[in-house]
Amino acid sequence: MFIGSYTHAIDDKQRLKLPSTFRQKISADTVVLAKGDGEARHITLYPWETWQEYVAPIRKKALHDYKYRQYMRVKFSSAAEVKIDSQGRVLLPKSLLDFSGINKDVEIIGVGDYVELWAPECFGKEVEEVEELSGQFLDYMARRESD
Repeated sequence: MFIGSYTHAIDDKQRLKLPSTFRQKISADTVVLAKGDGEARHITLYPWETWQEYVAPIRKKALHDYKYRQYMRVKFSSAAEVKIDSQGRVLLPKSLLDFSGINKDVEIIGVGDYVELWAPECFGKEVEEVEELSGQFLDYMARRESD
């Protein structure tokens, strides 16, 4: 499970060194980078196995549901398979850097089964929003669990 947060800089070749604690939890040498879901602009890094689990139900439903096909089309078209090099670095595609607003520094956030990559200022805003609404969020979660 990926937990915690780290700040690293990307190098001049757009490579990001993954934290060693995260790297140890990725069994394959390939990860998938994709646009993060939702309104906040970030990059999601999926270990290969997690990506396969994530897309399996979407692919199945897409056979018979146009909305799933639309989602799959957009999600897959922005995604990239990336090899982790011998030094634990991944190459971040320019299109995803542009989408996320990441320039030099990256907030690397563990989110359970996957990792999110954020521009520090965007992640700071996200944290502020959640902290402001934390009481409402806890109420929302409690209501969802009782449904």
